[in-house]
Amino acid sequence: GLGYWPGSEKPSAWGTNYAMHFLILAKQNGYFVQENFLNQAVKYMQREARNFSNKYNYQKLEQAYRLYVLALAGKADFSAMNRLASVTKLSNVVRYRLASAYAVLNKLDMASKLLEGVTNQEVDANEDRWRTYGSDLRDKSMALETLVLMDRKEESFSLLKDIAEEFASDRWL
Repeated sequence: GLGYWPGSEKPSAWGTNYAMHFLILAKQNGYFVQENFLNQAVKYMQREARNFSNKYNYQKLEQAYRLYVLALAGKADFSAMNRLASVTKLSNVVRYRLASAYAVLNKLDMASKLLEGVTNQEVDANEDRWRTYGSDLRDKSMALETLVLMDRKEESFSLLKDIAEEFASDRWL
């Protein structure tokens, strides 16, 4: 796992997910990424996915993001994905991030099932959001990514306009 700050001895779940997301996309787009580093980090993420405990709400989002990144890396963990999908009362942002993992794997039926009754304008403000460096804009952006992966064009465009308005505003982001 990767530490959030240089010299960190403890891995950051969110930081590892975020950095690996970037590195996997970079590799897919032709940039050099050291294979050994990538493999070791993926193994770490796989181990964390298997040993997941949903004691706290923010950990569910960390797990959903981890599972999405593993799916992008071609190392999907269907057991862990299905376990998380079976948890009752998943927040909207967790539903979107987990749905993106299924969408990457072309399991659109499961992705759609996760999003039943959720609108793309709904975000989850909660006391744990700071643990995942979250904001309404971040959550909407992840929802947009999921909708694009699922080829939901009308919903995607509606959310894209909402996000664009936030970027165009004078509000601090």
